[in-house]
Amino acid sequence: MSKRLLSSALIALSALGLGACAATLPTPTAPQNESYPNLDQDRADRILEQTRTLLADTAKTNDAGPLKERLSGAALMMRSAEYEVAKASGSPAPEINLTSQAVTVANGETWPRAMFNISEKTGTQTRTVSVFLQDDAFNQYKLSNWVRLLPGVTLPATARVETGAQMLPETATGYVLSPRDAVNAYVSVLNNPEAAETKDFENDAFANYYHDYVKQWTERVQQIAEVNSNMAVAEKPIVAIQTGNGDALVSATVKYRVTTKVTLEGSSLTATGSVGLLLGDQKTATGQLSTLHLANILMVVPKANSGQKIQVVGAETVPIQAETKSWTDTGRTIEPTPEIK
Repeated sequence: MSKRLLSSALIALSALGLGACAATLPTPTAPQNESYPNLDQDRADRILEQTRTLLADTAKTNDAGPLKERLSGAALMMRSAEYEVAKASGSPAPEINLTSQAVTVANGETWPRAMFNISEKTGTQTRTVSVFLQDDAFNQYKLSNWVRLLPGVTLPATARVETGAQMLPETATGYVLSPRDAVNAYVSVLNNPEAAETKDFENDAFANYYHDYVKQWTERVQQIAEVNSNMAVAEKPIVAIQTGNGDALVSATVKYRVTTKVTLEGSSLTATGSVGLLLGDQKTATGQLSTLHLANILMVVPKANSGQKIQVVGAETVPIQAETKSWTDTGRTIEPTPEIK
């Protein structure tokens, strides 16, 4: 049995339309409120610059150790996985676009506190939305989540740095669904494209990618193996802020495990590409191949009674773990070869 980190999906996101996007960026607004923003523009810029510098320095050696200084949660796990595959392949880890075209910070006096950064589109880099969290007054703001914007999406206007945006609890009411319920409903849609919750969501590129990924992989190995994929909400924060028009901008992380179990004795699954490199000498599974993925999601949840559906506007997915098992490791015995008389 071997367990390794990996950071390249079996079917690339870019091949399914997530690698390039023509998203419409929001125009910041200045809503009237009495709360003060938790950060000013200079401090927000310093957080971004320090994070960019750390990522650039660690990418030179693919050393994930120092990442915890400026990354946390899903971002830390996903970037560490990307460095693992970079070491094995000899190719650089993909860049995270932390340029800045617009920044929105939370206001209020409680923790955690959040900052949302919308990047520019530079060269071949897709626009991203990155979320920074400060858990308490004694910790720095750390990159906890990032997504690439999906094709053709329009982000709602968000508050200017000078005023800040209201942080919303996971159970906030007054929306089509609360932030927590919206994330749970999306997980149901990902697990079953025919789920009743589908009616609450606009069609989106990430759901299409995931459904196609599972379908294509199942068809590819159906002669020798069975595939099970299960999506769930990850044990990561759900972060939500109010937009300029009163909707909720919700950031969350989900996880899914894809288990491929060999059903035809004597057959095997051989991992190739980044998966094969990371599994090394044990890249061949005679019993089972299992991969664990994290996916960051950004969605807009409309106000209640607006007649609008929930729209997923950004996503990023990275496999963070892989494991192979032999036929006997899965609890099955090898049938003896019949004696030829």
